[in-house]
Amino acid sequence: MEPTHVPSASVGSSSEASLESAVMAVARGLRRGWAESIAHTGLAPHQARALRVIAKEGQIRPGVLAERLRVTPRSVTEVVDALIRQDLVSRELDPSDRRAMILELTPAGHTMAGEISERRRAHTESVLGGALTADEERQLVALLHKLAERLA
Repeated sequence: MEPTHVPSASVGSSSEASLESAVMAVARGLRRGWAESIAHTGLAPHQARALRVIAKEGQIRPGVLAERLRVTPRSVTEVVDALIRQDLVSRELDPSDRRAMILELTPAGHTMAGEISERRRAHTESVLGGALTADEERQLVALLHKLAERLA
């Protein structure tokens, strides 16, 4: 994977602009590499994200999945329909509320979710491995968690 160029701060630029530029460059690079790492599966990145959320939850209603993915219910329906056609997800009536549907992974979906998770971990490790000292990595993780909490 090619290194992502992070523009250096120019004279007179604010530290916020430099920080934003660096964060966005890292996010773009990670996203692009992750998409490349799952390309062989035939899944689009948004389908893989949905699969990972369903795997984490076990069973989930489509509306809750839409909230977790921060997409509209209509968009999540299209994603789920594609995953069902690939036999990765099943959609059944919720036994506790027959008006609602429950999504869960099929055996093939569990296998695919595991593979996607491993490839994502390997990609992240290949990008970060050796780039930071152990202390820098701990600091970065702490700072990213701090920012994520503020954004939540």
